[in-house]
Amino acid sequence: MGAEPSSPVPSVSPSDAEARTGIKFRQPKTAAITGNMKAVYQDTSASGNPEICIHFDNGILVGEENWKEQPDFAHEIAMDNDPAHHEPPATPGTNWILVKVAGFQGKQLPQPAIMGADGKLSELPPMLEWWDSGVKYMITTWKTGVSGQQLLDIANSMY
Repeated sequence: MGAEPSSPVPSVSPSDAEARTGIKFRQPKTAAITGNMKAVYQDTSASGNPEICIHFDNGILVGEENWKEQPDFAHEIAMDNDPAHHEPPATPGTNWILVKVAGFQGKQLPQPAIMGADGKLSELPPMLEWWDSGVKYMITTWKTGVSGQQLLDIANSMY
């Protein structure tokens, strides 16, 4: 289990985040999985783009980032799985796969894990990314125990 992330920026309302970023605020409609919305943060991404980060009390994190060019997820996956870049992981679920979210192309790490120096396998949370009309979405969790399929269900509930 990970540690709950914190933000150096103050929480804002969904409407303020939408107004400040120009991103149409989307939130999951799957409270059974996500829990209640805990906080909304408006910030600038590492890429320098405006973004919205939504934290839920069940550990789910949703990111919505202005991203004008549609990513080529198939190419990204091919490059990530290319042994010229790194050795492919030996554990199932640690390679990205192509998925669809509400008809939009995305990529997912269904159930990643890493092998520690001690030879023990450590489970990591799944991740999901997709792009829709100038916004790149990302869903993950800081807790373990959520499946890749649950992330897909959460993402599809946003439409």
